[in-house]
Amino acid sequence: MISSIIIPIIVLGVLVVVHEFGHFIAAKMSGVGVLKFSVGFGPSLAKFRHKETEYAIALIPLGGYVRMVGDIPDMLTGPQATDEEVRREAAGTNPDLNAATIDQPVHPEVQRYLADRSTWFLEQSLLTRAWIVFAGPLFNFVLAFVLVAATISIYGREVTDAVVGEVKPGSPAAIAKLTAGDKVRAVNGAPISDFIEMSERIRKSQTPNITLDVERAGQNLQVPVVAEPYEVKNIFGKTEKVYLIGVIRSFEKRPASLIESIEMGAKWTAISSYHTLVGIFGMLFGKVSSDELAGPIFIFKEANRQAKNGMESLLSFMAILSVSLAVLNLLPIPVLDGGHLLFFFMEAVFGPLSMRKKEIAQQLGMAFLLALMVLAVHNDLTRKRPE
Repeated sequence: MISSIIIPIIVLGVLVVVHEFGHFIAAKMSGVGVLKFSVGFGPSLAKFRHKETEYAIALIPLGGYVRMVGDIPDMLTGPQATDEEVRREAAGTNPDLNAATIDQPVHPEVQRYLADRSTWFLEQSLLTRAWIVFAGPLFNFVLAFVLVAATISIYGREVTDAVVGEVKPGSPAAIAKLTAGDKVRAVNGAPISDFIEMSERIRKSQTPNITLDVERAGQNLQVPVVAEPYEVKNIFGKTEKVYLIGVIRSFEKRPASLIESIEMGAKWTAISSYHTLVGIFGMLFGKVSSDELAGPIFIFKEANRQAKNGMESLLSFMAILSVSLAVLNLLPIPVLDGGHLLFFFMEAVFGPLSMRKKEIAQQLGMAFLLALMVLAVHNDLTRKRPE
């Protein structure tokens, strides 16, 4: 019971720490003071201070944050009700908004940073602020790449050759007498390089009559197969006709060099990011069923299930979550990193925006995210998943 809670918390904790460390290190490199680095939300379970930064582990492990000097204007520079006031303050012509208004006592190191406006987040250029915000998702992309590359380096790479591992009984492949170990070299005369290409050629064939060039026990054979048509939905929710012959790939692994591991890790991260983005936008625009949205309950259960399958499966699952977290955070939704980047872009085009407008946008963004969370939890409770 305890391990079923600890493992998901460790998984989420690693993802959060890496994400927030991205913001943290980018802020430090940019000369911005960091007041707090928290893993989790709510009351602190443990904390310590080093220079101006308080490091804390909080009660609720589903997130975290980095609090920088001067990243909330109304706490440091007074109320900012209108765009005009913000622009005057930005130009240094509104002295009433330049004075710090901190009422409670603060640590001397913190006071030093508060007194030096050059260390404030708000005083940095748009490019520097954008870099600090983007660094969080960037570190999640990097984590996914490292996890996949390390997994391949340690456990080997999957052989992607078009080798038949299993033939489903009664399938077109079984009727055509394909057998395990057959190496498919071409589909309808067109050479193929791996199992995925073979599968795609068969799925998108214009006719069910397919001829496979097969190597079996050193002999080259031509095997005619009558594929079976199916109707499936693609990632955009559109129904399309595909052909299947009923074979399962051979799952083998071979040692991978460091260069191969790096290349495959980078390729996996790029492809996974693309598919995650397509899936999210497909869901937002109604092309993908919202039933696919998963929440914290699913993550907890799946983390435990993958852990039971071994460290390789758990690390792969963490890589998937890390990519999902990075892509989700880059969506242009207020309160997410992508929302802040959107604000920076608008400031670059239209000039500084008032806090009032930002607050309204963030409230709407928070309401949207809470609605998504409710839907995700509902899906988690009603979805049937293998244990």
